[in-house]
Amino acid sequence: MAKKRYVTEDEYEDIEEYNRNASKKARKGCLIVFLVLLIAVVIAGLIVYSSIKKEMDGENATAISSVTLTVPSGSGGTTIGTLLEDNGLIGSANTFRLYVRFVNNTADFKAGTFVLTPGMSYEEIIAALSGVGSDTRPTKQIQILEGKSVMHIASLFEEAGLCTAEDFLAEADNLDAFSDITFIQKLQENIDPNVFHLSEGYLFPDTYSFYTDDTPHNIVRKLYEQMDSKITPEMYAKMEELNLSLRETITLASLIQAEAGHVDQQPKVSGVFWNRLGGNWSRGTLGSDVTLRYVKIWMQWNLPEFANKTYREISYDEARAAVGEDLFYAYVTDDSDTKSRAGLPAGPICSVSLTAIEAALNPEQHNYYYFLTDFYENYYYAETYDEHLANISIMNQKNEEYAAEQANSAANAG
Repeated sequence: MAKKRYVTEDEYEDIEEYNRNASKKARKGCLIVFLVLLIAVVIAGLIVYSSIKKEMDGENATAISSVTLTVPSGSGGTTIGTLLEDNGLIGSANTFRLYVRFVNNTADFKAGTFVLTPGMSYEEIIAALSGVGSDTRPTKQIQILEGKSVMHIASLFEEAGLCTAEDFLAEADNLDAFSDITFIQKLQENIDPNVFHLSEGYLFPDTYSFYTDDTPHNIVRKLYEQMDSKITPEMYAKMEELNLSLRETITLASLIQAEAGHVDQQPKVSGVFWNRLGGNWSRGTLGSDVTLRYVKIWMQWNLPEFANKTYREISYDEARAAVGEDLFYAYVTDDSDTKSRAGLPAGPICSVSLTAIEAALNPEQHNYYYFLTDFYENYYYAETYDEHLANISIMNQKNEEYAAEQANSAANAG
């Protein structure tokens, strides 16, 4: 049996010292961990506070100009927060809702129309929407659709009683009056003198609200500022990469818009135009009949003798004689006319959507040089002229079927 060994007094003291040191190290380690966690929490809190403060101070606004905001009756923090975020006046609808609920729960929002500017703090916005600085003048809404000409857009304002079409066009075509707007500055760098309207293509399609007593200048400015807000720095960089000016980009986008109402077809149609622009197309023309249609639209709006005619009733020769060869060939890109304009027309031919602009800058890569559509809005693409002729035959057959269906439908309805 082994003998028990007793710890000497010196050994006992050594053990006690060791335990005390170990305990001190453990406490010290816990303290260090606690301090590290505390510092991390403080830093995270400061970051969150800084972010929320920037939001409340209006620094997260993305709008670049004043916004006319219509607040429906009975709106609270949730509805108004969404309106503010959608219009780029704040960065977070949820943060605004919580602010109204817990910080300024005495906010008394009024229904009406208000003009707010980017950079306003939460408190300034709440004050404005609570009646301080509100503007309840009557307004009218105007919806501008993509693919419409500037003449059509001008008529909308005249029909709404906001201004005459003549005054609208005169103001819109006076680009010098809007030279502080970025995209206007870029347009003024290279303007083709042979255009019907300098404003064509640059009135962004959207739904707008206007004061009924507003001026043509303010009306047009709102449209131009909306267009300016849609063209991003990335788009300008892409234009530079493609060696396109802004005018050329919007002109190409307007052809795509007019030719391809279906958004999913726009990149493919863009690819056809880019193939023709790329130097491998001997004729040098885009072969797009929508450019001739635009000339006829202008004639119908501006020449009384053509006011009640359709596009097809106005002949090619009539159109050329009516507008003069310089303007006619500034736009017409017909493959069969040796005088047709090579490349892009002088300017855009209609209002353009964001998808059309994106398609112009990002064409689908393929080998098609021809395309057409039938009355059912089916699209046909071809690489060679023979394939294109075959597609024309198919299109004609489909169009006859469509016409017969429409005739039967009309007869049954009668």
